[in-house]
Amino acid sequence: MLLRPLSASLVLMLGLALVGTAGTKGKDDNPYRSAKVGDYTVHKTTTKIGGLAVEGTMKQLITSKDEKQANIKATVSVLGQEINAPAAPVDLTKPFDPASVVNQGAKGKAEFKQYEKDKGEGKEKIKAAGKEYDCTWIAGKVVTEQMGIKVEGDVKVWFSKQAPLSGMVRMEMKAEIMGTPTETIVELSKFGNASSDKE
Repeated sequence: MLLRPLSASLVLMLGLALVGTAGTKGKDDNPYRSAKVGDYTVHKTTTKIGGLAVEGTMKQLITSKDEKQANIKATVSVLGQEINAPAAPVDLTKPFDPASVVNQGAKGKAEFKQYEKDKGEGKEKIKAAGKEYDCTWIAGKVVTEQMGIKVEGDVKVWFSKQAPLSGMVRMEMKAEIMGTPTETIVELSKFGNASSDKE
C-alpha cells in the first residue's frame, strides 16, 4: 500500500526535476546544449508518508546526443526497487520546454501554476553536493496524474545556472496522495560524467 503513493510521488518529482530552468534563462537558452554523453546528476530523495520517512536516489543520465537532440534516462531507486521514467528527448534546436519533458509519455498533462510574485519566486544561496550555488527559486501548485493516481501538491524548486543538466539544486513538494499527506525533498548530491568516473 505504501509503495504506490510513494512511487507516484517520486515519478512526479522525477519529471519535475527536469524543469529546473523554467522561466529563469533567456528564451533561446537550452541547458542541455552544453551537456555531454555520460553527464549525470544524482539527487537524494527523502519522502515522508504519514509518520514514515523513506530515502532514495534519483538519477538523470545523458545517454545519447547529436546536434538536434539529447536523450535522458531517469531512474528512481527506493526501497530496493528501481523505477524508470519514460525516455525523455530534449529538442536542442529550440529553447528548452520543460513542459514537454514533464509530460513525456504521460496520458494526463502536468499543470504547474506559479504563485503570485511575492511568494512565487526569489533568490537564495543553497549548498548541495559540497558546493554553494546562487539559486533562483519558483513556487506553485502542480496537478497531474501519475501511475493512475491523481497528485496535487505545492512545489518549490531551487535552480542555478552553475548546476549541471537542468540546473535543479533542490525541490520540495507537499501533497496528499490517495488520502495520505506526503512530503518529498529532493537535493543534488552528486554529478559527473560516467566515462570520466571509470578512468
